[in-house]
Parts: sequence; structure tokens; C-alpha cells
Amino acid sequence: MGNEGFVSKAYGEVIEAEKAKLAELAGQLTTIMEQLKALVIESAVTIVMAFFTSLVSLLHISSLYYD
Repeated sequence: MGNEGFVSKAYGEVIEAEKAKLAELAGQLTTIMEQLKALVIESAVTIVMAFFTSLVSLLHISSLYYD
């Protein structure tokens, strides 16, 4: 550790390694967020479809009683 050239070089290598890890994690986070967004959209579509299916059923049932 007394060799300043070694310490500064090692420090730079550590910084570069950590930057690479950070870039990898940022990429993973982006992928996860995209997957979560797709899942939320898919879930919302499923909920809306279920709502409209129920609404159509209710309209059909009510037409049997009121027509």
C-alpha cells in the first residue's frame, strides 16, 4: 500500500468494476420495470374485460325481466 501508483491504479479498477456493476443493475431494473408495466397493463385489460362481461350479463338479465 506504500506504492502510490499501485493504490491509485487499484482504486481506478475498483471504481470501474463498480460502475460496470451499476450499469448491469440499471439494465436489470429497466427490464423489471418494463415487465411490471406489461403485467399492470395486462391486469387492467383483464379487469376491464371482466367488468364489461358482467355488465353485458346484467343487461341481458334485466332485459328478461323488464321487456
